[in-house]
Amino acid sequence: RAEAMEDKAILDRKAQGRLGSRAKIDPESLKKSSWVKNRLPEIVQKEQQHREELEQKHYQEEQERLQAARFHAEPLHCTPHVPEHDEDFGKRLHAQHQQLVEKRMEQQLAATLEKLQECSPTQERSFSETKEIAERLFSDARDREERLQAIRDDKLKKEIDDILKSQVHKNQKGPCNMERLRELHEEQLRRIAVRKQLLKDAEDNEIQMLRHQKQQIDEECRKGRPAELLDAAPRYHLPKPMLSRSSSVSTFGVHTFETSMRTPHRPVEVPVVDSRDLVLATLNEAAALRCGAIPEECPLPMLCTASDLLGKVLDVYWDADQKSDMHGGLMLAKRQCQRLYTDGHLMDSTVGMKTLQEPDEIRQCTCDLDQLYTSAIAAQRQLLEKFEPKEVEGKVFVWKEGFKVPQPRRSGGALFAYNPGVKGKQSAERKARVLYEASAGKEKYFHLLDLARIALVYENAAVLSNAIDVICKDFDVVQVRNFYHPSCRNLLGERYVEIQVVVTENVDLPHVCEIRLEELCYFDAQRATRVNVNNVMSLFAQAFCAEGTDDEERPNAKADIEYVVKSTFLKPRVSRSHTRFLRKVATRCTSLIGAWRFNLGNDCILNFATFKDFCSKVNCLEGVVEFWQYLDPTFAGYILNFATF
Repeated sequence: RAEAMEDKAILDRKAQGRLGSRAKIDPESLKKSSWVKNRLPEIVQKEQQHREELEQKHYQEEQERLQAARFHAEPLHCTPHVPEHDEDFGKRLHAQHQQLVEKRMEQQLAATLEKLQECSPTQERSFSETKEIAERLFSDARDREERLQAIRDDKLKKEIDDILKSQVHKNQKGPCNMERLRELHEEQLRRIAVRKQLLKDAEDNEIQMLRHQKQQIDEECRKGRPAELLDAAPRYHLPKPMLSRSSSVSTFGVHTFETSMRTPHRPVEVPVVDSRDLVLATLNEAAALRCGAIPEECPLPMLCTASDLLGKVLDVYWDADQKSDMHGGLMLAKRQCQRLYTDGHLMDSTVGMKTLQEPDEIRQCTCDLDQLYTSAIAAQRQLLEKFEPKEVEGKVFVWKEGFKVPQPRRSGGALFAYNPGVKGKQSAERKARVLYEASAGKEKYFHLLDLARIALVYENAAVLSNAIDVICKDFDVVQVRNFYHPSCRNLLGERYVEIQVVVTENVDLPHVCEIRLEELCYFDAQRATRVNVNNVMSLFAQAFCAEGTDDEERPNAKADIEYVVKSTFLKPRVSRSHTRFLRKVATRCTSLIGAWRFNLGNDCILNFATFKDFCSKVNCLEGVVEFWQYLDPTFAGYILNFATF
């Protein structure tokens, strides 16, 4: 306490100096002195003396109390002799006793006042010194915490600068402007905060509008307004988190609210569109177009069941997105996809698009499925050998299908490598039939690039970002597809990086293989949602295919619809620039059909040169490579029909 009081006095003197009264302060008074250490024994001794005096006082008071008690408890034979016929003797005796008691009380009060006068200056001085010491200790503790917080802030700032310098400025030339990088980082954080606040404000406004509308409906119902007019009234949408669906009855995008009217009435249905409804509508439209049907033909009970399953799937991926590394994810989101341009040079998409040259085609060396599987098995074996752990190097190691191997080689710090095995022949035929047969025909097997494959799982996105460079150095890479980039994100919200490499050692033909880099949270989410995703695919197959269709009219129809739904799940969304391009073409040439027939040759095959000339005519030459890559999903180097366009 004494030290705290001294520190408080020093701070007060410093404050006086800052206010302009430094000339009145002794500079030595701003330093800590040793008087507290010297005075502490004296203060302790005085407090001990004061305690002893109080104990002596209490002892004397107790003795006086006992004497008074004895006086009142004396037996009759000890009382003084009372003369006969003296009626005032008792009164006199009582008066004497009262005088004695008052005298003793006066003596005690005088002694107490004397002691208090002696102790008062010492107690006041001790109290003031103790208060100053306590304030000084508190001030020291506060200053120490501020210094530690400043050190922590400097350390965090340095770590952020190192990350920005090593990742953001990694592939750039010239000196690194750290102030600019910090400004970009702060701007990103500010935008995230503003976006969250805007979403919250919009949600509050919609809730207020819905409440106001419900009050209006209740008031109109009380006045006896017809229910048909209430159903025709405008509706407002309410965001998903503020709604609670019934556990017994599931509705597809429609929620029921009961009004407070006592008389019978019809409930008010408020249509609500959330993320799973948008995904479900997209899947429904894709499956209907594949079957030549209309989306409204799908039964409502099936849509309700699929909506519940999709809600569970999207919740799992939402949790995985929250567990993902935010800083590493931001770095990967800025990283462009890569592909071969200008005779085999691996470039970023933004750099390759500026060249306005056709990207190199990516395809297998043969379209014979049996020969392709023979080379795929050999390529799978070579791919697994490159990622075997160091402990088994030079030994016979059996890596079975579906097994995980921890700490694989040449992986850039992966937690484990997962062997999914060679793609099944039935699955490969279905993929080629659904995705490539309409455009490639008999050459559909050329475009199966994921027969031999392996998955590498990492702890966070930062390690995964560094692993991409490691794999690109050790393998012959032909393409890097980054599904962290906004232009490649799909309906489910999966995040991974797909690298396609060519294996030429110990194989009959060079074979294109797939290496998938994924975070642990998304890897677990994919395995956790596999059953629900398969159930959704089966529901759409049952909805659009009648019984017996696989055997009679359309063989493999159900399997094809299931794969259509699966490919729609994983397909990247259409970019805004591509949508604007198609609208501009339709406006310029009356329609897309007119553009294909009169401006693109009206042939089955559309090459890059013709497409480039057409883009130049419609003033879209700067995006010709981007549009071509989106319209050429097989990476074959040509567009085969108008349906793809």
